[in-house]
Amino acid sequence: MSTVCHAADKSQNLEEVSWEPIGNTTNNYMGTFDGNNKTITNLYINANQEYSGLFGYTFISTIKNLTFVNANVTNTNSYTGILVGYGYGGTYQNIMTSTSCEVNGGDGTGGIAGKLAGNAYNCVNYATVQGKEQVGGLFSSYDSSTSITACANYGKVTASSLWVGGLVGYFNSGTIQDCANYGDVKGTNHVAGLAGYVRSGKIQNVFSYGNVSATNSTQYIGMAFGFSSSGATEGMVAYYSGAKLTVNGKEKEVKAFGNGTPSEVNATEFTEAQLKSGVVAYQLQQNASSEAKWGQNLTNDGDFYPVIGSEHTVYADNSLVNCKTNEKISGSFTNNPSSSAIRYKHGTTIHHAAANATCTEAATKEYWQCQDCQRIYSDCQLTVELTDVTDAEHPALGHDNNEDGYCDRCQHYVAVKPSQVNGVYLIAKPYHLAWFRDYVNGTIVDDGEVAGTTHPSASAKLTADINLTNYCHAAEDGMELLSWIPVGNFDNPWKGNMDGQGHTISNLYIKTAQSNVGLFGCIEDATIQDLIFDTAKVENVNTIYNKTFHTGILAGFARAYDHSYPAHIKGIKTTDNCTVIGQARTGGIVGQTNINLEICENHSSVKGAVEVGGIAGTSENINIKRCTNYGTIVNDNSGIGGIIGNAQSTSLEDCANYGKITSTGWYAGGIAGLTFANSSIQNVFSYGDVTNTKDNPGIIIGYVYGTLTAKGIAAYNKEALLNNSSENIKIVGKGSLTFDDGKVEADVVKAFTKQQIESGEVAYLLAEGKVLGEQVWGQQLGKDQYPVPGSDNKVIKAAQGDKDTNGNDTYWATFSNPTNDVTLSVPSDRSLNVYNATVSGGKLTLTQRDKQVAKEEGVLLKTDGAYVNAKANETNDLTKVSSDVNHLVATPAEAQTVTAETGCKLYRLTYNKAEKKEGLGFYLGVDDGKSLKATPGKAYLQISENEAKDPSSASLARSFVFGGGNETTGIEGITIMGTDVQRHGTIEGIFDLQGRKISNPTKGIYIKNNKKVIIK
Repeated sequence: MSTVCHAADKSQNLEEVSWEPIGNTTNNYMGTFDGNNKTITNLYINANQEYSGLFGYTFISTIKNLTFVNANVTNTNSYTGILVGYGYGGTYQNIMTSTSCEVNGGDGTGGIAGKLAGNAYNCVNYATVQGKEQVGGLFSSYDSSTSITACANYGKVTASSLWVGGLVGYFNSGTIQDCANYGDVKGTNHVAGLAGYVRSGKIQNVFSYGNVSATNSTQYIGMAFGFSSSGATEGMVAYYSGAKLTVNGKEKEVKAFGNGTPSEVNATEFTEAQLKSGVVAYQLQQNASSEAKWGQNLTNDGDFYPVIGSEHTVYADNSLVNCKTNEKISGSFTNNPSSSAIRYKHGTTIHHAAANATCTEAATKEYWQCQDCQRIYSDCQLTVELTDVTDAEHPALGHDNNEDGYCDRCQHYVAVKPSQVNGVYLIAKPYHLAWFRDYVNGTIVDDGEVAGTTHPSASAKLTADINLTNYCHAAEDGMELLSWIPVGNFDNPWKGNMDGQGHTISNLYIKTAQSNVGLFGCIEDATIQDLIFDTAKVENVNTIYNKTFHTGILAGFARAYDHSYPAHIKGIKTTDNCTVIGQARTGGIVGQTNINLEICENHSSVKGAVEVGGIAGTSENINIKRCTNYGTIVNDNSGIGGIIGNAQSTSLEDCANYGKITSTGWYAGGIAGLTFANSSIQNVFSYGDVTNTKDNPGIIIGYVYGTLTAKGIAAYNKEALLNNSSENIKIVGKGSLTFDDGKVEADVVKAFTKQQIESGEVAYLLAEGKVLGEQVWGQQLGKDQYPVPGSDNKVIKAAQGDKDTNGNDTYWATFSNPTNDVTLSVPSDRSLNVYNATVSGGKLTLTQRDKQVAKEEGVLLKTDGAYVNAKANETNDLTKVSSDVNHLVATPAEAQTVTAETGCKLYRLTYNKAEKKEGLGFYLGVDDGKSLKATPGKAYLQISENEAKDPSSASLARSFVFGGGNETTGIEGITIMGTDVQRHGTIEGIFDLQGRKISNPTKGIYIKNNKKVIIK
């Protein structure tokens, strides 16, 4: 490739040409690239951009059968690999980099890929790898529900910061199986031969040989893991006991795990002699997956250790091995085919008598077990090994349970299979939900299935409220603690649908110390909707390592990989009887989510450490809409918000926080604690107090990192306490907002007093410009203290008119609704009159009517306050009055210009002097009443030109102005304003003794400013 990309060479008069990666974040590579076992030489990259490699950003693609020679990749930005910067999904197979290759990157550097979230098979790196943070011989980080299989690193891996591994720097999830690291690894902290930092996932049948060095850590260093939050092991985890484990220049005892959940009993160390003998390769062969092949050349000049992908199969030749230490006692291992199997020298033998069948377990045969290696045998000499001790002739008895799910035989509450309709399980009892959980998790299997078979796509629907008291409870009232086991886990996420149909799950109880905790543990591309939780108690705290991840009442971790699938979490509510306590990424509804959230409402108290929110702890690449928090939220570390603790590339729309936020850590905000990358807020409202003792909080956002665009309005309670003071309230604690369309902060960010908030003003502004059926915000005036997303009581605004004869304010508004019949209302201590309007002989007549308004009917209303409730009826049974008795016409559902019918004039409600708000009434539209701009949810007058004329003068009424009368009759408050007054705009507010506004007073007695005056 030296002709298309190369370094600068003055001797050849060549300028530098850096390879432009295939695919980027806006134009992902999504195809299949087959190298056909060919070699790419002289790939050259010298860049400062995200996602650098032969490929930049791939999405669910396949790249295979490719070798790199003399590749030189340098990138001072993040996510760098020789093959790809970021591989999202897909498969990467048979990729090799040679010893002549090198990669130098910033954060997120790997020999093969900067970051991978897909399948990797038979990928081998010999390149030298250098980077900053998150650096791996194969991949800087790995996050997938799939696996890395039959892969190896031989190259030297060096990082100037933390999270460094021979295979993976940051192992977020998935499986590493049949893989090996032979290269030396060096970093500052969280450094290991296989994976520097392990959040979750597992390793199985792996081998670590190279030296490991940390320059700034005393405990997070190991041959397998540097630190593991909830990682697991399976099968053999082998490592070289002669490797050097160096901390700050001093060698320390070699061990597999630096710190975290796996213990050293889950791994086995081997000496140089044991490795050379072939015993390790032999055992790795026996435990290998069907896709992997271990081997070792046992000739004198052959391999010093087992090699993944080797063609040299190892056979046992009358080999006797200590079952615990794997040390060869006699015999040998050879590359020559042999029919003899390995034999073990066992320790103390444990005898197990045959056992009868129980409700859930089949009877077992008599067997013997070695205490040292735990292998089981059918004879006391331990010669015939068993894989199963089940007595097939005596299967499990099954439960004998009553209607409550209690089994008299085993004396436990048991799971019972529910009925099924169209592939959906109908959950009517708590034992149905327990069965559904066990079926998804593989504890219960269908007839003929292998034990442990999971059913991640199973779907369910609640047909009744569910009380889980007998299936999970605290250790009280003589009962042992019984913690609910979540539906789905990280390695087996649930992927189905659940419709709660508005039913309630009560008394969910969880007390544990693990990651991914809630009714559901981990879900993927799933849908959950319309579910209420009452008296839920979720506590997920690890007091030893102080690091549990993903805790929520509904779900611990909601992730999405197939973004074409309409996964969502919608209509979830927790009551104020609920509590949730977690550590990292804790939320009232969900701990971490990559699935959209909508119409979720949290009343539970939430307590956590890092990234804690009323709705969710952490979000990434999603929309959060119409979500509300009322609960108190507390944390002692970074990132806490009423809606979300940490919002990454997240849109928050029509969300509100009314709960109190308290933090002794950093980055606290009323809506969000932290926002990262390109996020946005639109029509949000922050009402509750925010306290942050270590940092400067924000009433809306704690810390903006990256770009946060504010749209619509961002409203807050100016009387809320920010660190116990309502003075000098900061919108954002650290960072700043960005605004679209040339707007500035004053156009979007609005502060209101509690009185303004209670009046309905904020609810109206948050919904302004939308017809009733599209409005999200509402507020029941006189009852709700603040606007509520999803409230049926929408708020409309009336314009202030002249004072009445008693000196009280009057307010007028037109109203219509295109989709539903509507009931208008105000609090009981206020007045509201609704009118039809007609014009005849140049005079406007108002006829009072009831407060029920038919769909597509225009009305006029008068009240004594600025805001009025409008609530859609459940049915549309009303019939709108005919145009003969009502000249008010409903405006269209969208803003547009309407044109008068032939022979008619249009009038709209407005002020004569808008800047002074004087002369409220109906005024001719544009071009002498031929058209006007119609706003949704309003009404306008359409009057025949003949009826709009005064018979005495034959002049057209230019307007109909509301006076200050008490409207004892239908017409008392309306008069005609003459053309001369309209032309000069000189309404002075003069009324006759009947309270009618007079446009052109003659001699006589009148009312002006509530006093009698005489015009001579």
